[in-house]
Amino acid sequence: MQQGSKVYKPLKYSAFALATLILAACSSSESAKDQVKNQYTYVAEDALIIGLSVVDGDGNTATEIAPGEYQFAEGVTPVPPVEFASRNTDEQAFLTFQDIDESGDLSEADIAYNVGFEMQFVPEADPATGQVALFANPIAALIPATGIPASGIGGLTQEIVQEALTKGVKAASTAPTTINGEVTTIKDVIAKTSAKLTAVQEAIVAKEGNKVSAGNKNSLNLLKEAASSTNGSLVSDTGLSDFLNSAINTLGLSTGDQELVKEAAKQIALTISASKVGSGTQKVLYESIIKVVQTKVKPTSSTQQITTSITTDAVKSSAEGLNTSIELAEQVKQTGGKAAFINSLLLAPVPGNEGELLDNSVAGFEMTFNSASNQITLAATGASFDGLVLSYTPDSGVYAGIAGNQAVFVSLSANAEFLSGFDLANVRLMASCTFDFELGMCGSDNQDMGIYPLATKAELCAAMDSTTPSESFLQSLNANYGENCPAQ
Repeated sequence: MQQGSKVYKPLKYSAFALATLILAACSSSESAKDQVKNQYTYVAEDALIIGLSVVDGDGNTATEIAPGEYQFAEGVTPVPPVEFASRNTDEQAFLTFQDIDESGDLSEADIAYNVGFEMQFVPEADPATGQVALFANPIAALIPATGIPASGIGGLTQEIVQEALTKGVKAASTAPTTINGEVTTIKDVIAKTSAKLTAVQEAIVAKEGNKVSAGNKNSLNLLKEAASSTNGSLVSDTGLSDFLNSAINTLGLSTGDQELVKEAAKQIALTISASKVGSGTQKVLYESIIKVVQTKVKPTSSTQQITTSITTDAVKSSAEGLNTSIELAEQVKQTGGKAAFINSLLLAPVPGNEGELLDNSVAGFEMTFNSASNQITLAATGASFDGLVLSYTPDSGVYAGIAGNQAVFVSLSANAEFLSGFDLANVRLMASCTFDFELGMCGSDNQDMGIYPLATKAELCAAMDSTTPSESFLQSLNANYGENCPAQ
């Protein structure tokens, strides 16, 4: 044998040594398994629902780790029912809201969320990762504790309900499918059904005048009781009221209120399709019906008033308004944020409506937005509103303030509903009026009303024509107007 070569001999293990190795390997595997801890995360939707209180049956609280995303602590397996409830109060009406424009914070497009639901079904965690990612929505809230029935729920197939739970509105299938004789998609069915159920819940809260945060559980119990319904249908325009009929009867409402909520359910199902408005560039926003219900249903409403107020025209108008607000959000984003956008807006009065501005030689108009306080400060030499600070009012989607007996409003989108008798759809404007302090609104017949469009420089230049006020006047009126528009 040459020097330096090595002879490798086969290794031999005793039975004891082999057993030791096997036990060690098993022990290591079991230790790894023990280290996997469950973690449950829920995305709350129709649109993302921000600001919820999420608590399981044992009192464990989930943390909102991202807008609309709620996570229980590692190692906590939620005990059903898992309650998702609004925190809104009469004083703070937008602590919880649906993020319609997906901006992640409260904006003109968003809708208050005053109700809630309970998730009865908590699936087991993935044994390999411990992770559970679910979507929390009104459809998932109908799933019984034993799991999704093979027959589906309320006419929704098992597949649709499964996607509502595991994919949600945003990620559900967009492949064409025929449901109830209509060519549609699973995504559309989930979005539409969720909005219908939420709208009925909102009708209950609006009629009772008592939000979930004050202990009103009727909107939650509606879905809990409806889970076992065998009547009606969630997928037809006529079956919603019948599907919810027995559940409504169990809520302890007066007979009159029961009939009103049933009528609301009927009108919601009949009119929700009006959310499909306008051109292909507009989004189908089934949440429009929720906005209509919140606006039209009052504690004093009668059943007849519900029939005449929850209409196709009302839903269509609501959808148009929300789409305009979404366009605003996109424009704000492109401009570089809300402060940059608002600060760039110019006052561009319609010819013949400049009287007060001309009479008072108003000049140097400018708006300054404070993002920390969500307020706008107005500046304009010679104007009654010079130095006035406008605060945001989420209910009407406007910035408002009072100087003497004059109220001043700034609307950035079509969600404005503060001027009775005026159609403000698709308008961005500043308005002023004589304020009636007893009524808490503009005086009768909108006394001394002044309405002035607001525009970016690019918009104003694009619209410049012979009817536009002289550019020298606009330059004097606006502090940040700058040079003349390029020749057309």
